[in-house]
Amino acid sequence: MKKSRRPIFVIAIIIAVAIFILIPRKIHIKEITCKSQLGECSERVQSILASHIGQSLSEATSSIKKDLQLSTKDDTVITYRYPSTLSVSIYETEPVFAIKQKDADNFRLIDQEGFVVSESQETTLPFADIETDLPAVGSKLDEKQLFGLKLLLDLSKSYQLTNGTLEEDGLLVTLPTKTHVLFPLEGDRDTILGSFILVINQLNSVKEGSTMEKVSTLGKTIDLRFKNPVIR
Repeated sequence: MKKSRRPIFVIAIIIAVAIFILIPRKIHIKEITCKSQLGECSERVQSILASHIGQSLSEATSSIKKDLQLSTKDDTVITYRYPSTLSVSIYETEPVFAIKQKDADNFRLIDQEGFVVSESQETTLPFADIETDLPAVGSKLDEKQLFGLKLLLDLSKSYQLTNGTLEEDGLLVTLPTKTHVLFPLEGDRDTILGSFILVINQLNSVKEGSTMEKVSTLGKTIDLRFKNPVIR
């Protein structure tokens, strides 16, 4: 009569499960490499990954995915390489504009979709001042704020206007002529920018002594929130 092999099979499963659970906790990570769609990962991401060196394999794997949620799109792929290295592959998001509190130097860096991906004491990105408290990292701007920042990004590319103020009902920027321009926070961006270009061309082509020239030199405001621009 053959002896049952069931106890041996059960023991083997228990041992395999124990190895699967315990070994990742015993292995401690000494190196983390990172590649993105652009090549080497940014310093911002590298800094996040460096904070996980020394953690166990299981802890590092789970916490890295959590910490990179705001800095990446799609799934982060993490591969273990013997004996103590993690290889991380990501599609990295990049901040494209920023906001800060008026009269302060603490910025929140924002990606194209409006998510606050990090904070910084300085930036070369186009930025807007706000009167309210800065949003927390991980939060998303409301649609009007995001619309205003996208307008500012367009202006920075075409007119080197790199900063403005996000007010409750508009984006306020100041031209080199000291003329203020108030943009709406909703609508069609191309149409709004077209109106802006038209007004600027008129300001640049007026004859000496005209009303338009006096507006540009007296530092008044061109309000583009209406169908027909208002100068006040």
